[in-house]
Amino acid sequence: MIEVPVVDEPTVVLDCYDFPPAFKTHHLHDIFRCYEGVRGGYKIKWLSDTRALIIFDHPSTAKKAYIDNVTYTLAKIRPYEGPTDFLKETQNQKTNRPMSVDIKRQSLNAYGGRASNRNSIKGKIPKYILFNFANDPLQ
Repeated sequence: MIEVPVVDEPTVVLDCYDFPPAFKTHHLHDIFRCYEGVRGGYKIKWLSDTRALIIFDHPSTAKKAYIDNVTYTLAKIRPYEGPTDFLKETQNQKTNRPMSVDIKRQSLNAYGGRASNRNSIKGKIPKYILFNFANDPLQ
């Protein structure tokens, strides 16, 4: 039986390395898929063809993923011990709006109207499109 090294400090980042260069993102997702819906899931940050960081939203999820996969045969996995400046960047990034809002704005703007004032675009857009947007719960 393999003994799992003890992790002193809680971490949210696992270092996944020494996997084959042919590995793609979906291969890493296959390893960590069961943690997608656990306390915020994870993100992948590629460092090279054979190394990626797996960034979890919660330390307990990272710890469980480490313990469950430390003996994975195609890659080595350990807690990450390098600089974590990139974590602040990803936490400060704004979340994207839902795609449906962006698509709606693009379609209104495509007809030369302003999305904020429907009256200025009446007559340029067929009534059925105005009807659908008027009943849209996103507004």
